[in-house]
Amino acid sequence: MGRQVWFDIYEELAGQNAISRINDPWLFPNLISDETCQKAPPAVILTSEYDILRKSAEQATGVYRKNKNLLLYGNFRGAHHSFQYDFKHERTDAWFNTIKTVKDKYL
Repeated sequence: MGRQVWFDIYEELAGQNAISRINDPWLFPNLISDETCQKAPPAVILTSEYDILRKSAEQATGVYRKNKNLLLYGNFRGAHHSFQYDFKHERTDAWFNTIKTVKDKYL
């Protein structure tokens, strides 16, 4: 399901057929090669338990971890995609505290 969301977004924004770019790591960052990952800045990857893009985030985490280029992986339990914009969601504070921790520690 996650890939279909990106196809739809890409086609709306670019006016191109996304299927022709199914293996494009610029469109699907979880497909990053080891070589590119090793040259990339270290990554912070955050997702949530019910995120439609969680599988992609987990795949990207695996690549960054394998290449020793992962600063932090976080999976917010009980939350959905973009939950942080719902200020009444019980996990929103955890999201913003994590962002603050990342900023304070790494930036």
